[in-house]
Amino acid sequence: MSDSFEVWGSPIAHSLSPTLHRAAFAALGRDWTYNARDVPEAEFDAEWAARSTALRGLSLTMPLKECVIPYLGHIDEVSGIVGAVNTVRVTAAGALGFNTDVWGAEQAMRDVLGDNKPDTAVMLGAGATARSCAVALRNLGVRQLDVVVRTPARASELVALAEKLGIAVTVHALDLVPPLHADIAVNTIPHGSDIPQAAVTAITTEALFDVVYANWPTDLAREWASRGATVVSGLSMLAWQALRQQRIFAHHDPEQPLSDETRVFAAMCASVGLERPQGLKG
Repeated sequence: MSDSFEVWGSPIAHSLSPTLHRAAFAALGRDWTYNARDVPEAEFDAEWAARSTALRGLSLTMPLKECVIPYLGHIDEVSGIVGAVNTVRVTAAGALGFNTDVWGAEQAMRDVLGDNKPDTAVMLGAGATARSCAVALRNLGVRQLDVVVRTPARASELVALAEKLGIAVTVHALDLVPPLHADIAVNTIPHGSDIPQAAVTAITTEALFDVVYANWPTDLAREWASRGATVVSGLSMLAWQALRQQRIFAHHDPEQPLSDETRVFAAMCASVGLERPQGLKG
């Protein structure tokens, strides 16, 4: 019988995860299936009870990355730090939870930074994705982070995490952004066009990682590219984190590379029209 995998979330119709993972399975010669299932948060408990034992693994999008944790027998260190799981591997010993978003974000930032080593960053947004990006920024060497959010009080979890990681944090309201210059800007706000132009003008960096990948390029990406900055979309992060998920699906170990991994990753990127590297220069 073919092993079955799914991605859960709501909405989910837009997800490119099935395309990426099916391309990987084909490149690896595996007769495994991967499908998308619309699972709102209110229906997660029932879906887990009904389907989790029939699956070999899951990818999870928001809002399910946190509510899955109580069902898991073990989560990896990164999931514990971020407080979010986006990958589940079902084994004979139970369900194991992993976070591949941090590694995916880190690799995407390397795409946009090249050989540059960042010390400072600006983060737009403060949700779960921002927390993963903060850990990635720490791994790259960032020590100073300016966080820009609509409601500063809602940045408390991100601030606590960043400070725990040894990053100095300053929070700014989205409608009162002072002039900010940093090595890289990271946008985690789903609709970049909702960012006031005054805030966009106030922030200057040589690089932008925009986690959005639908309707690319976004207005924010066009603005940065017009300044001559290098821009990378969230499609890069999506592909990198999916590669790490493939390692987990195959080996239960995110650190163990796939057989002929370079060729497999090339097939995954080609399936979604992603060229490597993906930097956009204005």
